Amino acid sequence: MFGMGSARDHLREATSGAHARLDRHVVVESLVSGRMGRTEYSRLLRGYFGWFRHWETAMRETRAEVVEMLGPERFRRSEWLAEDLATLGHPSEPLIDEAPAPLDGAALAGQLYVIEGSTLGGAHLVRAGGGLPGGASRFYEGYRGNTGPMWKEFLDWLEPEIPSERERDEAAAAATRVFDSFGGMFDRVVDSACVEEAHRGSDPQ
Repeated sequence: MFGMGSARDHLREATSGAHARLDRHVVVESLVSGRMGRTEYSRLLRGYFGWFRHWETAMRETRAEVVEMLGPERFRRSEWLAEDLATLGHPSEPLIDEAPAPLDGAALAGQLYVIEGSTLGGAHLVRAGGGLPGGASRFYEGYRGNTGPMWKEFLDWLEPEIPSERERDEAAAAATRVFDSFGGMFDRVVDSACVEEAHRGSDPQ
């Protein structure tokens, strides 16, 4: 009888549709293609900053034992984003101030799978691209030279956290909601750009 396979493979397959939807978002396509300008990029970073500041604060307040177990360095993305915004000459003003509430057990493992996995995509973007707008790349650099080992350490933690099919399905559902939350944040980034453009268009000449 065949086993279930790894937790990583289960989550990757179960969330592939949500991941693909996010990759097709106009914000992601603009960034990856190199078409995103400095103003649009700073707006995106402000969206991420609000999301991660909210998430990391909630994690430290409600899941301190997980933060300690996995290491506080995994919960400093808002600091990286503040550094990038400063590089662009912008204050750390969040575009949004919301994120999914940290869950527990298998569901929290699923949420963290998406967040930790994003460091791989960020590292690939930094390596493959011609430079991010304004040279503000700290967020996408992730753990820098330690990204691979940090991902392996996370997977070593993940596997025993969700050993059963039921727990893996619960984790996948929570992971999908995180992907969708990022998509909602990207929508807010686009909406903000439209509002700013409308305001500029209505200013008296």
